[in-house]
Order: sequence, then structure tokens, then C-alpha cells
Amino acid sequence: MKLREEIKKQGRMDFLLFGTIIAICVFGLVMVLSASYYSSYSEYGDGFREFSRQAGFFAFGLVVLLVASAVPFKVYQSGWVSGIFALVVAALCFAVIFFGKSDYGAQRWIQVAGISIQPSELAKPAVVLVMSCYIAQFPQGVRRFRGFMIACVIFVLMISPILAQSNLSTLMILGAIFIFMLFIGNVPIKYIAMIGGVALLAGTCMAVFTEYRMERLMSFTNPWKDPSETGYQLIQSLIAIGSGGFFGTGLNFSRQKLLFLTFGDTDFIFAIIAEELGFFGCVLLLLAYGFVIYRGIRIAMRCRMRFGALLAGGLTATIGIQAMVHIMVALGIFPTTGQTLPFISSGGSSLIVFMGLAGILLNISRYDVANQITCEPVVKNSNTNITPIGTKGQNGQ
Repeated sequence: MKLREEIKKQGRMDFLLFGTIIAICVFGLVMVLSASYYSSYSEYGDGFREFSRQAGFFAFGLVVLLVASAVPFKVYQSGWVSGIFALVVAALCFAVIFFGKSDYGAQRWIQVAGISIQPSELAKPAVVLVMSCYIAQFPQGVRRFRGFMIACVIFVLMISPILAQSNLSTLMILGAIFIFMLFIGNVPIKYIAMIGGVALLAGTCMAVFTEYRMERLMSFTNPWKDPSETGYQLIQSLIAIGSGGFFGTGLNFSRQKLLFLTFGDTDFIFAIIAEELGFFGCVLLLLAYGFVIYRGIRIAMRCRMRFGALLAGGLTATIGIQAMVHIMVALGIFPTTGQTLPFISSGGSSLIVFMGLAGILLNISRYDVANQITCEPVVKNSNTNITPIGTKGQNGQ
């Protein structure tokens, strides 16, 4: 009964955000078709193979988005809900270690009913959800060293199966999300700087003492030193971006996708976008992402519940961080990693997870102050019942 009542109390979701996300997804389908047609035809004899799969993932992701936008976000505030979700994600990530499918030297997928699933993608919303619950429940405790260390221990336990997979790129993104959650939770800067320093030291050690990671790092600083091996991908990406000019070569007229740039529909799809649509097309795409991030921040700031504000901020940061890392890799500003471009890159796990995140964000928008929805206030005050993230509220909320 409570769930039905909560659903009835919800206002209208942010249709501008919804429309922008769907537009980016549709644009992604077009680019996946363009980027993958030649390679799909060469390998499988069917140029529409990857596009058809991605269209199916989009249809399923749209259902996930609509369901997530309808389920009240308060459901996720329960400790057992976030705990069970985190345990399931950890179990799936551990399953990859023992039963995972290996592709291109990386074992990060499990095969279910003929479909490859990448559980590490689920770790991103899991970190946001668990940290939102913890910080919302102990808003002042997390500001003390003991509470901060408990948050760190929880995070380390959550990422341990991914650490066992040696998936450094995902670990870096998860670390960035965790630090962002601490920041918006008003954790003292000295603690955040400390964990940032520890993470930087650990990442450096993992790179220096692992041969293939060190080679990748060196190729990032000078890809032309080994143009046929470690520097090949980055060089081809830069050629694609440079060939695009201001207006691009035209949709479907990329030359680098003709088996020069591998993973052109996944890890380097931004390079294909830059080549075919040019600087102008890239700017429009960045503006679309910027608008999504702006609306997400707006939703977080206008939500009356501390947990909802933290959750919206974390989900928005996840989208922004992943997009930024993907684009920086394509431009040669960041070492080569296997991270997708949100809502665009080919890959069912990534698309469905990010559409699910968008759905939760859209649900939080239903509790916008402007909707005049009666939402549990963070602090009772005669002047206002809106309290910024980081202040102590009733029952720690």
C-alpha cells in the first residue's frame, strides 16, 4: 500500500532530460550502425549485426528506464535493498573470475543465455547507492575519521572482486565516483586528499609493476614510439579525429572504420563521431551531455531529501565521469582504457545500466520542489524546508 501511495504522490518527471537522453541514445544507434557496418560485414557477412543487437538492447533499456522512473527512489534508501544489490553485484563480479569469458586478453564478461554480460558496469550504480545510503544515514559520522574509514572499508570490499580481475580502468572510474560522493557528503577535504593520494599511489604501483600496463602508459605518452603495437589504437584515433576537420567527412564516410581503428563502435566511437561529423558534431554532442549533467545537478539541488540529493548527484557524476574518460582517451589526454561512451557505444551492459541510472534520476525529478510534492523534509524550518547536502537533518536524513 505504501508503495502505491508513493507512486500516486509523484509529480511529472523532467521531460527535457528524458527527451535529451532518448535523443542521445537514438544518435548512438545511428553511429553504431555507421561505425560497425564494415567490420560486421567483414567478420559475419551481415553489416547490420551489431546495429540489430544494439537496437534490441535499446528497446530493453527503454523498458528499464521507464520502470526505474516509476519506482519511488525512496525504495533504494532501505539498507537491505542497497546491501542485497551490492552483494549480488559482488557475486557476479566474483563469478567472472571463475567462469568468465575472455576477450582480447581481458576476462570481464559472463555468458548468460548466449548474451555477454559485464558485471563491473553494475558496480558503478552500486557504489553510488551504497554510499548515498551510508552518508545519508550518518551525515555527521562520515565527517569524522572513524566514519570516513568505515566508508573506505565498505568501498574496498565492494571493489575487491574487480581488483581481482585487474580491471584498472573501471577501478579508476569507481574511485573517482567514490571521491565525488565523499565530496558532496561534506567529508573534510583533508580526508578526501588522503584517499586520493592513496589511490594515486596504488594505481601507480599497479601500472609500474605490471608490464602490459606500463607499456600502455608509455604508449600514451608517445604512441609513435611503437606505432604498430601499443601505440596503434591511439594513433588511429588521432588520425580519425584530425581527418574530421570542422564539419567532418560525412555520416558513414569514415575511413578509419575500414578495419584501421578497431573497437570503433565501442571504446573509440567518439573518434568515429569526430571523423564523420567533425568539430561541429562533437560540440553538439558535448552540449547534449552538458545539458544532461546540468539537469542532473538541478535535480540533486532541488530534491528535499538528503538521500535523493546524494543519489542524484552520484548518478549524474557517473554519467559525466565515464563520458569524460572516454573522450579523453580518444583525444590522447588519458591512457587507453576500455570504457564506453554513455548511451552511445555498442554494448548491452553499458547501455542498459546507464539507461537504468537515467530512469532513477528521472524518478528523483518527480520529487522536484517545483512540483509541490510533499516530500519528507531534511530539516524543519520556518523559513525553508530545503537543506543543502551535508547538513544534519531529522534522523540523519
